[in-house]
Amino acid sequence: MEVDGLTIHGYRWNPNANKKILILHGFESRAYNFDRYVSPLLDKGYGVVAMDGKAHGKSEGKTTTAPEYAKMIGVLEEKLGKFDGYISHSFGGIALCLYQEDHSNPTAKMVLIAPATETQSAIDLFSHFFGLSPKIKESIHAYIKQKSGNEITYYSINRIAPKLKNPILWIHDKDDDITPLSDVKPLRELSPGNIEFMITQGLGHRKIYKDTAVMKRIIDFI
Repeated sequence: MEVDGLTIHGYRWNPNANKKILILHGFESRAYNFDRYVSPLLDKGYGVVAMDGKAHGKSEGKTTTAPEYAKMIGVLEEKLGKFDGYISHSFGGIALCLYQEDHSNPTAKMVLIAPATETQSAIDLFSHFFGLSPKIKESIHAYIKQKSGNEITYYSINRIAPKLKNPILWIHDKDDDITPLSDVKPLRELSPGNIEFMITQGLGHRKIYKDTAVMKRIIDFI
């Protein structure tokens, strides 16, 4: 399909199903990394859609942002109708939450696997990795505000999640060094009734969605 003049590729199974699930991969990933989820969902009678986000997989583009990823969800739902559930990982998680904030679909089940909870943490990790100075970090903040019109604190699942009414399964690993579990502490302390947390250990950021026990929990939740 076309999104802002770029061709975005995806995959669709069981298109005539009464209920359908959207799978959203993370940064530096692509749809096929979630192939093991397709058959179990089809066995339950769901239709499944999995997309390669902009600048990922087979999709066109050189750069991407969370709002652009969220816009892709909107284009999909204009074409296919509202999804009954979403399975997201990392960068896909913040995009999904941004989308749900503005396009409420409260009965849809949301799975957030190691979501990019705080964009500030991503910038801190990036800055530490490349040894960037505080002045350059300030420039990154200013650039984001210039491009989006929002402060960095806007791009926070901790800000959005308390507003959502959806049933949410949040899965996070204690050893995640990309989206640290510590970022989730404020939300866990709120104990929102619609969010069920599953905390793992030893899976890190990328192995977590491939773990058999995690996958089973997700399918059962959906």
